[in-house]
Formats: sequence, structure tokens, C-alpha cells
Amino acid sequence: KEQIKSSIIIAQESLSERMQSIIKNQLTFGCSKPFAETISIVESISSIEIFDFIVKYLHPEKWSSIVFLPK
Repeated sequence: KEQIKSSIIIAQESLSERMQSIIKNQLTFGCSKPFAETISIVESISSIEIFDFIVKYLHPEKWSSIVFLPK
């Protein structure tokens, strides 16, 4: 969550990023969400909700992995 919040905060420093954010909110929600409300939404998400999203949409059982063992 901290990484997402940091990304949102840094994006607010760029005029073009702010403009893109406004239009995305207009297209998605039909209105422009205030910066503080966006941060509040991120804060309200629990780790269980994130885990449920990953299981439902990203299908971790289909992921492959590589394990490097010491020699």
C-alpha cells in the first residue's frame, strides 16, 4: 500500500499525470475524485482483500518459479 500511495503522490507533481488522473476518474467514475479520497481508498484496502484479488484474478497456481540453490 505504501508503494501505491507513494506512486500516487509522486504522480501529483507532474501536470500531465494530474490531467491523466482527472480524465481516468471522469471515464471510470463519472467524476473527479479528490486526492485525499484516493489515498483514503488505498488505506481502506485490507491484506485479505488483496490476497482474494490475487487468487481470483491472477491465478497464482498457474505461476511458475525458479529456485536457485547454493552450490
